[in-house]
Amino acid sequence: MKNVYLVFFTLLFSVLMAGNTEKTSIITQDLQSYMEQKDNSELIRVNLRFAAQHKLLNRYSEFKAMPNNQRRETAVQELKSLSKETQKELMTFLNIQNAQDYKLIHQFWISNVITCYASPALIEQLAIRSDLDRIDIDEERILIEELPESTPFDPPMDKGVDEITYNVSKVNADDVWALGYTGEGIIVSVIDCGVNYNHVDLSDHMWDGGDDYPLHGYDFYNNDNDPMDDNSHGTHCAGTVAGDGTAGSQTGMAPDATIMACKALNAGGGGNESDVWAAIEFSVEQGAHVISMSLGWPHSYNPDRETWRNTYDNALAAGVVAAVAAGNEGGSVNDPDDVRTPGDCPPPWLNPDQTLEGGISAVVCVGATNSGDGLASFSSRGPVTWINVDPFNDYPFNPELGLLRPDVSAPGVDIKSCDAFNNDDYTMMSGTSMATPGVAGVMALILSKNPDLSPAEICMILETTAVDLGDEGKDNLFGSGRIDALDAIENTSEQGPIYESHAFNDPNGNGKIEAGEAITIDMTMFNGRDVAYTNVEVTLSCESEFITMTDDVENYGDFAAVASVEVAEAFAFTAAENLPGLENIRFDISATDGTEVWTSSFNVISYGPKLSIGEMTIDDAAGNGNGRLDPGEEADLIFNIHNAGQTAAQDILLEIASSGNFINFETTTYTIEELAATGETQVAFSVIVSESAPIGAAEILTLDLSSGFYTDTKDFNVSIGLIVEDWETGDFTQFNWTFGGNSDWSITDNDPYEGTYCSKSGAIGNSASSNMQLEYESGSDGTISFFRKISTENNYDYLRFFIDGNEMDAWSGNQDWSEAVYDVSAGTHIFKWSYTKDGSTVGGDDAVYVDFIILPPLMLPSIVLDEDTPTICSGESYEITAEADNYESLAWTTAGDGSFDNEEILNPVYTPGTSDMENGMVVLTLTATGSNGDVSANIILSINELPFYSINENTDACINSVVEIPTEISGVGPYTMTIENIGDIEISETPYIFSWTVEQDSSFVILQVMDIIGCVYEEQTTVSVSARDLPIVDLGEDQTLCMNHEITLDAGNEGATYLWSTGEETQTIMVDTAGLKFLRFLGIL
Repeated sequence: MKNVYLVFFTLLFSVLMAGNTEKTSIITQDLQSYMEQKDNSELIRVNLRFAAQHKLLNRYSEFKAMPNNQRRETAVQELKSLSKETQKELMTFLNIQNAQDYKLIHQFWISNVITCYASPALIEQLAIRSDLDRIDIDEERILIEELPESTPFDPPMDKGVDEITYNVSKVNADDVWALGYTGEGIIVSVIDCGVNYNHVDLSDHMWDGGDDYPLHGYDFYNNDNDPMDDNSHGTHCAGTVAGDGTAGSQTGMAPDATIMACKALNAGGGGNESDVWAAIEFSVEQGAHVISMSLGWPHSYNPDRETWRNTYDNALAAGVVAAVAAGNEGGSVNDPDDVRTPGDCPPPWLNPDQTLEGGISAVVCVGATNSGDGLASFSSRGPVTWINVDPFNDYPFNPELGLLRPDVSAPGVDIKSCDAFNNDDYTMMSGTSMATPGVAGVMALILSKNPDLSPAEICMILETTAVDLGDEGKDNLFGSGRIDALDAIENTSEQGPIYESHAFNDPNGNGKIEAGEAITIDMTMFNGRDVAYTNVEVTLSCESEFITMTDDVENYGDFAAVASVEVAEAFAFTAAENLPGLENIRFDISATDGTEVWTSSFNVISYGPKLSIGEMTIDDAAGNGNGRLDPGEEADLIFNIHNAGQTAAQDILLEIASSGNFINFETTTYTIEELAATGETQVAFSVIVSESAPIGAAEILTLDLSSGFYTDTKDFNVSIGLIVEDWETGDFTQFNWTFGGNSDWSITDNDPYEGTYCSKSGAIGNSASSNMQLEYESGSDGTISFFRKISTENNYDYLRFFIDGNEMDAWSGNQDWSEAVYDVSAGTHIFKWSYTKDGSTVGGDDAVYVDFIILPPLMLPSIVLDEDTPTICSGESYEITAEADNYESLAWTTAGDGSFDNEEILNPVYTPGTSDMENGMVVLTLTATGSNGDVSANIILSINELPFYSINENTDACINSVVEIPTEISGVGPYTMTIENIGDIEISETPYIFSWTVEQDSSFVILQVMDIIGCVYEEQTTVSVSARDLPIVDLGEDQTLCMNHEITLDAGNEGATYLWSTGEETQTIMVDTAGLKFLRFLGIL
């Protein structure tokens, strides 16, 4: 029956495919060719483009009318909403696919596209869907190629004090600085190979991405938050935008602009279309005003031009302008394909010389000139056409005009800028890549004068003020000409009323924002236009979590032309008690006269301590000294604690805890009495690792820091021992290795990295592969590292490393042993090493080698106990509450004589035995057994004796006397005694005295007594008090007695106790002396 089903499915699929033959054309030819060369089990990185695309430019006039912030927010919100809705059905389908067929990379909203890894079989299924109109390979391409070397600066490179590089002065940018415009407050996203954010010319004005993006941007190529440049191209471009000359050379057009680092390419200058789209999307959402993009796809690469244009159309709707390189083809490609994509996208403003009209986008295309204003030989030439790109079909070429490219030009030959590999040095490069950030920097200068300008206005200013070169007007060599920053600024209108200055009125009078302060603001607004405004209302806002506005609106009244207005105590706010120092707090200002809206802002740095937990190191000198924790070892865990703030911090409490039971601390707390401003100290916690800890066991150490209102928390993943595959067994039996492709890997003793053996790829022919694969369960976030040696034909045959079908890196040529390290998240992963051979020429050994793989921590069982030191009362049972994962079996054991109702389940009930109760405690142990080892956790169950009390149950007392009845209580106090009809009495000390004045017979009932733990003694006791009448004494009338005569006085109450004034205690006395005699009645016996 199974065979019949398979045949039926094959026939059905064939029918479906036959009925949709036209639809299969959505698989591009590039992808189809790639699929034909690859193993059917190999996942392919693809872009899935939806038929439904967002056309925000259809409402362009509506977006243009919005204030900039609202424009961006509205565009982003609508794009996200539309993508979420249209992608929902496909995502539902994709999410039910297994890991061998599909892995998501990114869902886009800047254009309606999904990037993922998919198997060939899944791609064929997707090709018949009606909601997709293109499936293309997201192929990595080399986008940054070195130009022939230019004449270098004399070594060492000229680095004069306050030197201004020629490209900056050529466009008169330095004259703009003298007018007070330096790009301050304008964010320029540099999409490239990354940025060396530590270069001294850039480091103090990198974008502040907060806790989410602490290193000033994102690395989209490697999918991490460290966009450090490993190529040099990106840092050079960033320096041309905003290098401030700290190291000696002024290289940036806008030295105070903020650089957002978006790394989309690898160290070799290669990248995927989707990673750059992701960088554009990030830039738009995170608030970039300008994008600088010195890269592009030659048309011969068959880029997805529709998605590129959709992307920059939507960026334009959001109010973002982009400077994009034309390319370095230098006219070597026939018209209309010399300019690269997306430099071929239309500009936001159409020059009147562009007589053939069509659509617009955010792209300002940039060509390159030399120092003499001649055309750089490499600069790509226009025109371009979109006539064959649906749904745009505009700018037809030949015999018509096409789209003029570039829009403007800038110096791009022998450009000196920041060095990626030296934090205070420079390097020189040439290309339209170098011209493009020059234009982006001038865009920042323009926006620093008037942040309310639209992309179309910026483009118009650049083009209409450019120095016309070549043919008169806009042409396909220089565009509208070489940019002139000074002329551009002089033709940029000022804003209406915007921020000019402020002063803080704070409690201690130092003019700084400190934790817990209530502050008012004196603020001056400036109207830079030659137009007067009336009835201007100003609103001040702050998005910082540490600031609460208490007075945010002020009427500034009327502004004369080019005049300032100051209002004292115009606004007020409070700073949070936990406000740290060095917090960059931005205040946003919106002013309006009811018709126009002007926005501006200012930033303030808070004042106070800024505490943080740094890195951890392991000092196991007392153990084996290998720098890691091993079973049975004693070590110190050393943590760096930082105070980056401007004031000292006191009484810093550190508390550490572990998620498991293998790492045991001698003490879990430490207090730093004081940590000075900008200070750093180290704190050591001593640990002992359990001898029973399995190799590869992982625990998460959590360190909490607190100092008053300031807190920080950091988790550290710690692995016990190393899990190593180095094939020293001489075979592949240590782990469950599998192989694929055309030839299996083998063990060799030929030049291993260490030991005797290593692994070697199989012998394969052209267009073939040899794959080695391991499915592995990682118990926590960690890394995988290995050493590899390459001996192949360069740029044709590669060792490729994949994690879950995602290619992490590739190596080619002849390379000696070197290490590669990659992050791995907790969970099941597939690691694959693939040797692929495309070329027909043999290079080196025609093989690749792998050795000494250090795998992430093993997936071991985990146990979480709801309570690890619970307490019960004598005579009670304990119902255990625990959680466990990744186990095959469970076993509870006791160190005492009690019993479990079922020792093999997670949450049994334990009944203590006699010895348990006599000892007052018992240790219970849960052992979880997994495929990679056992994990145990202990509960120390305390058993408390019940409280007990004693009291005199029956008491006599005279009426109107005060009775006191003591009760002794044993157990763990304080106690709660419950009295019938009265309620609870809290008793902190014993004996406790019940006391009251007796008026009649009375009683009360003690129902129970409960100790602080909750143990209850429920013996009911009635306490009674009998009221006795006072005795009546009658000694008769007063009598006079003669000297030496006697008289007997009789108290007259048998059984009573007496005290006569003479000191006698009998019922009767004989009186024979003069004076008054009286009797005190003490009571009836």
